[in-house]
Formats: sequence, structure tokens, C-alpha cells
Amino acid sequence: MRSSRWVRGAAVFGAWTLIGLIALGPNLIGGQRVGLRALAADMESTWLWAAFTPAIWWLAARFRITWGTVVPSLAIHLGLGLVFNGVDVAVDRTVLPLFGFAYRETYLASYAGDLFLNVFSYLATVVCGHAIAYAALSHERRLRATELGAELARAELRALEMQLRPHFLFNALHSVGALVRAHEDQAALRTLAELGDLLRAMLRGDGRHEATVKEELELALRYLAIEELRFGDRLETRVAVAPEALAALVPRLVLQPLVENAVRHGVEAATGPARIELRAAVADGMVWLAVGDGGGDGVAPAGHGIGLANTRSRLAQLYGDRHRLELVPAAGGGVLARVGVPYHLRPVELPGAERRAPAERPRLEPAGAERRA
Repeated sequence: MRSSRWVRGAAVFGAWTLIGLIALGPNLIGGQRVGLRALAADMESTWLWAAFTPAIWWLAARFRITWGTVVPSLAIHLGLGLVFNGVDVAVDRTVLPLFGFAYRETYLASYAGDLFLNVFSYLATVVCGHAIAYAALSHERRLRATELGAELARAELRALEMQLRPHFLFNALHSVGALVRAHEDQAALRTLAELGDLLRAMLRGDGRHEATVKEELELALRYLAIEELRFGDRLETRVAVAPEALAALVPRLVLQPLVENAVRHGVEAATGPARIELRAAVADGMVWLAVGDGGGDGVAPAGHGIGLANTRSRLAQLYGDRHRLELVPAAGGGVLARVGVPYHLRPVELPGAERRAPAERPRLEPAGAERRA
């Protein structure tokens, strides 16, 4: 705060000094020699107005000229200009004789002679004060608008994530219900235990909108472990992860709806064994996550359902147009869902947002691991 005041004071002093030097310009152009006394007399007046400036700006803020107060505020400032003119003349008549200047005219004559210039200087300083105040107000409004936009974005991201969680829970409970209907009670109990652990991992409210690829893969594998209890040997899970992709940051729960989609369209719809593939790689400055199913009959409609629609919205909120989400036919049949976001190791900053470092989680082997229930 003190440093900003010193900077503003130095700027005011420098501006008035420049005005004083410009006032000497005609004399210099005309070839007249400007002595030390003339320079001191000229600088005395401008530096006096530099000292007046903070008071004038305070008065400008106190009697601000707005559309509704133009006439009264302008009248007040004209009166104050007359007062400052009187102070300026009184100081000049006191100080300048010290530099050898003698006044032969009366105070009233000096007052009348300097009236126009001093009132103009006062009003010009008032205008500058208004310009600085309105510039500061405009900056503050832009800052508030930016903060509001950031808060709205964070709120929307939180709302989208909260929609994903019950969506996932309903799907997981559907799996438990299917086991109960099949009278596989032990498998249903194990599934409920796995589900409890998974929910604890998902519902940790640490305020982050992003997680590492490693964390997202671990969460997806926990979910698939529940589905393996349901489908048994019908479900095979394969994981292929590039080591450099594990530390990259992606939206939280970005894999979950894609995995659920793959189970729904690739495993439930299959009459025989089905395969879910999870891939992560880095290419062209992007980190790519892919979820493929080998049992579906075609491409699931992109953007349908809560999971995919929310994933698209969250990607747009965090990365603008610097992201990809596509569902395409897989080479071996079924559907391949691919998500690409800019490769980064530090959380994407929403304006005004405070981020936390990713928490430590259990390790995930980066090899092209393959496992079967």
C-alpha cells in the first residue's frame, strides 16, 4: 500500500515537472536564455500544483461529477478553483520575492491575472482524478466479473461431478441387483464390499476438478473388479499404459462414464466373452485415454446419456476447445471411446481458483498388464 502511494506521488510530481518544462518551451524556441531564477519561479508554481493534486483528487471523489449532479458538482468545483487560485497567488507572492522577483501590482490584480490559468489547472486536475477513478472502477468491475465467471464455472463443474456420482451408483447397484436375482449371494456380498471401498474413494471431497491418469485408472479398475464379480469369465480386462502418461492430469471421473458405457454396450449386449480395454498414452502434446469394448455391435450414439453429456460439458469448462471426445468403431469390433486433453502436470487454473496438489494413491503398474476374473 505504501509503495503504491509513493509510486503515485512520484508520477504526479513527474507529470507536473514535465508540464513546467513544457511551459518554458516557447522561451527556449525563441532563443531566450532561461536563467536559474526563471526556472525556479516556473517550477515553484508547477510543484505547488503537484502538492495541491492529492487534495484536488480527494475533492473530485467527494463531489463527483455524474449525469445527475453535473450542475451542482461543477458549481462547487468552480468555487473551489477560485479558492485554489487565491492560495496559489498568495504562495507565489510570498515565495517568489525570495528569488528576486518584486510584485508591483496588488494582490487582486495578481489574482485576476492568474485566474483563468489556475481555474483551468484545477478543473483539468479534477478531470484527471475522475479518469483515474473510473479506470479503477472499470478494472474492479472486470475483476469481479472474472471472479464471478470463475465461481460459476467451478459451481457448474461441481454440479456436473455430483450428477456423475449417483449415475455411477445406480449402475453399480444394478450390478448387485443382477447378482441377487441370479441367487449368487456370496458374489453380491463381495460386490457390496467392493462398492463400499469404491464409494469411499470416489466421494473424497478434496475440491479438485482434476486427478492423475493413475488415479483415474485405479478407480476404473475397481469398478471393473465389481463387474467381473457379476459377469465372471465373460469379462476380460486389459490395461495398456504409457509410463509418461501416469502423472498427467485429466478431469476427475472422466473414465468412469466411458467404462460404464463400455460395460453396458459391450459386455451386457454380448452373448459370449467380452473384453474391456483401458489405454493411456501421450502424443502431440496431448494425453489420450481410450476405453474399448470388444462385444458391442456398433457405435453408441455420442453425447447421449448423463455420463457422456456431462463429460463433454466438463471438458469444455476446463479446456475450452482444446479437447477431444470421440466414439468410433473399434478395429476388432465394438466401440472405442477416446478422450484427449492437453498434457499438463499442474492443475488447470480457473481464475481465482485455489488448487491442491494431487493426493498420493496406491501404485498402478504402467506395463501393458492383462488380467482376467
